[in-house]
Amino acid sequence: MTILSQQSQNRFQGKGLDTVVRDTTFYSDHVVFQVEKRLFKVPRRRFEEESDIFRDMFALPASGNNIEGTSDECPLLLEGIAECDFRALLHAMFTPQYRLSGEESKNLTSDGWTSVLKLATMWNFTALRAIAIDNLTILLRTDPVQWISLARTYDVREWLMPALLALARRSQPLQLHEAEVLGIATVVKMAEVRENLNYYQRFTGVGLKPWRPCGP
Repeated sequence: MTILSQQSQNRFQGKGLDTVVRDTTFYSDHVVFQVEKRLFKVPRRRFEEESDIFRDMFALPASGNNIEGTSDECPLLLEGIAECDFRALLHAMFTPQYRLSGEESKNLTSDGWTSVLKLATMWNFTALRAIAIDNLTILLRTDPVQWISLARTYDVREWLMPALLALARRSQPLQLHEAEVLGIATVVKMAEVRENLNYYQRFTGVGLKPWRPCGP
């Protein structure tokens, strides 16, 4: 049974190769990463298109036959990166549903999206960072202390005031271990927000309801 036409066979035999071109969208190289003791082989294009750090890395001139990232025997080693963090980044990057928001994005946990935020911030994946922030904004409403901590760690400035307000309105008093996580500056800021809320209540006579997490 002949699967290839004579024209195709001639091409593979070296005839007419000058007329064969690679598709600009659906022809991509793969790269092999080593993270801890695990190998990952994924399309290289997304890293080049969405991160200037990887784009510059891949643009460096290569010499010799053993080019990093081209095989299992010569992977591109990502030192200092946790396997679980990198796996979460790949889930967000290559699973189509994570390009959406809301109900379609719930398979990654809060820890998973925190991993995405961590690496997206580190490697300048601007779009993935925005997606991680959107999902964590929903997931962290039940834990304002972690919300504030992550806002400071990854410079998510739009989180600070909502998180401080949520913590100030929480009926449960601040615990010692929470104060240690937040640091003295944030604890003082939170106390200021709480005092402003108490002043509003005394001045207007309108009580503020205890803060409770709401849905998306």
